[in-house]
Amino acid sequence: MTTFDLATAGSVVGDRWMVVLNDNKSELQIEDVWLGDQQLLPRTPAMCVVVGNTDTDLAGAPRRVEDIYNLTFNVYHCKLTDNQDVERECNRRTEAIRKFLDDYSVGTLDGLVIHSMVTKIEPGYANRGSGTTANWYKTSRISWQGLSRYNLQSTFT
Repeated sequence: MTTFDLATAGSVVGDRWMVVLNDNKSELQIEDVWLGDQQLLPRTPAMCVVVGNTDTDLAGAPRRVEDIYNLTFNVYHCKLTDNQDVERECNRRTEAIRKFLDDYSVGTLDGLVIHSMVTKIEPGYANRGSGTTANWYKTSRISWQGLSRYNLQSTFT
């Protein structure tokens, strides 16, 4: 049985996604991948990997627990424009990224989780920067969850 160690922590899952996404930028048609949300975006399209809550619950056996890692992938497609073709392109990129996230993590994200999936896609807009560098961007927020199970270590014998 697996016991908890830092190899299964939410921050490690986020770091692994950073490596995977950076290795596949051309396939995903993105220029940059950042850890954590950013205020200044030098290039678009860009993705930000945001590590969220880790929800822990008992998993039906003594000292057996499961963690649900919640990550958000913020996609900044382009500066805001009023063009239907851009809207279609952004929607298609979001769908391609969702498929990539689901397909890649089916195999357990290199052993870090036992199950995972995209749980929500939210299109929208975001203002980044401040003052003369402020810009509105067409965005998508992709929510992802990964599940891990392990045993808590016991100091009692």
